[in-house]
Amino acid sequence: MAKHNTIDTETVRADGPALVAKGPDHGPLVVVLDPSGEAKHDELPATWRPLTEDIGVAWWRLPSARRAGRTGDRLLEGLPEHNRVHLVGVHNAALLALSLAIHHRDRVRSVVLVDPPWPEHDLSTVGRIVNDPDLIVRQIRTDQAGDSLPVGHPDVLAAVVRELVSAEAEAPVETMSSPGLGPLTQEAWRALHATLIRVTGALGISL
Repeated sequence: MAKHNTIDTETVRADGPALVAKGPDHGPLVVVLDPSGEAKHDELPATWRPLTEDIGVAWWRLPSARRAGRTGDRLLEGLPEHNRVHLVGVHNAALLALSLAIHHRDRVRSVVLVDPPWPEHDLSTVGRIVNDPDLIVRQIRTDQAGDSLPVGHPDVLAAVVRELVSAEAEAPVETMSSPGLGPLTQEAWRALHATLIRVTGALGISL
């Protein structure tokens, strides 16, 4: 009976588009690797939508992506080449996010791992996998008493964006000053931070 339920759940998660992409095609790009299959109806979770006024979001619904044959490095194919990519790997997609970052160091600025499948303070796991001190990797824990919050939850959004803004602020000078990219990136992230304050304030969340 449990097996039947698992199959049904995976089938439901695989329904809908493999990729939901919103926001401008310039400036920073946040790529979410979501194994739970949110954004089913070709729309981002409501909490994330205001961010796309300033920041590009490419939301991979991994159950649908696997069914469509989009796995591994193919998840970064077709995305705008001039964007600096920030990866968000949720739950068991954490290893996939780290793998993409390692193989695309010329594009990936940072990785945010939400409830990765290792102990909360086991940063040595990340160090062994990445072996790159210049890649910014952050971990976020939402699971309390064994239950994890969905990535569309406003508390998770607030935590993710805090880490993204912080990571962008740590970008090397040569990256921030790249012709046509640095000023735009800085303006976009300032706008993102202002948007975050507005959205989280309306939801009663303090940063």
